Amino acid sequence: NKTATDFSAVFAIRGAKIIVDEFEKLACGKAVDEEMRKALYKGSLYGGLAISVTGTNFPHAMSYFLSENHKIPHGSACAFYLPEFIEHNLKVVPKLAERFFDEIKRTPEELCELITKVAPRVEVSLTESDKADLAPRWINNSCLKKCFGDITPEFLEKIINKLF
Repeated sequence: NKTATDFSAVFAIRGAKIIVDEFEKLACGKAVDEEMRKALYKGSLYGGLAISVTGTNFPHAMSYFLSENHKIPHGSACAFYLPEFIEHNLKVVPKLAERFFDEIKRTPEELCELITKVAPRVEVSLTESDKADLAPRWINNSCLKKCFGDITPEFLEKIINKLF
């Protein structure tokens, strides 16, 4: 996120480490218990502290229509777009992305696979008309302006066409 600071990065990385460790346990079949809930809560608090500085980015901007129109929980809707977000940032800010993955001690592929394993599937079909109706949501969107690289409606349309 262009608005990230050293302060927000500390919180983001700390939260991501905790959450990724807990997601690893979930992916291996561990049941959610009180200890895991506390850890996930702590990780989410760190994430909240990070976005209190930076605001959100394109997974959030793109997720709202899934929650509003298709009753997909917000976290699941955001997770659905994370692999695309990761792929984008690996291309446009490779050093920053590399630092993040070094910090969480996972490769981009490992993280994307983990997200896919633990996040509920998004089973939504969109018509061409539905897709066209999304474009106005992304024009002058404040979340998208904080992204690295060129986040245009055309770029987002490619993602929508790829995923739906």
